[in-house]
Amino acid sequence: MGYTGMRKWGIIQIFSSYPMSFDRLFNSNPAEAQKGVFHEYGHAVLNAHIKSMDRDKRSAFMGPPWSVEGGAEYMAHITVRKLWASGKLAILDGSDLGSLEEEFMRKMTRSKKAIQEHCPGVTLKELTYDNECTSAAYGLGAWANAYLLNKVGQTALLDSFYPSLNELGWEGAFQKTFGMTSNEFYAEFNLFLEEPLAKQLAILPQMDAISSKNKC
Repeated sequence: MGYTGMRKWGIIQIFSSYPMSFDRLFNSNPAEAQKGVFHEYGHAVLNAHIKSMDRDKRSAFMGPPWSVEGGAEYMAHITVRKLWASGKLAILDGSDLGSLEEEFMRKMTRSKKAIQEHCPGVTLKELTYDNECTSAAYGLGAWANAYLLNKVGQTALLDSFYPSLNELGWEGAFQKTFGMTSNEFYAEFNLFLEEPLAKQLAILPQMDAISSKNKC
């Protein structure tokens, strides 16, 4: 599953093979496939705010991988859980939902392990798509977005950050939205990663309990 762009055609294109988990094959988790749809849609929303058709300029406007992937991952987890809880999105039979806290505990553990095993010493700022620990950009990136949105409000990506990218660039939009430079954020976030897990989890939004009545 992925976002492929096609900006030159004036469209946002997302493609996917048929997710096996929608048919509950190989003990796969349907909930993960549902979340994946929203992750890719998050990329479409981000890209829709950037007008340039130049690939390099668009990449610069979007920012580092942790911001791109982490933003899509964070918003996907929040959105899909809201829809499950409201009954607007069916919970597919066989889904292993787990709580938001459980999911982010796994993200923290897996991201730190990936960095330790594949690129020791690499920080959030230094993560690229070429790192052997690229997966950490998704996990720690989701945490980074959670950290930032906890400070300024859960709608800040859509209300301020994305709409400002085309005019101000990534760094300018970041400073406008979050009230600090990216380097100031990196310093804060590195300290946050050393905090006890209970204190880290406290920044996550409280989600409504997910009902099983909407299963299908």
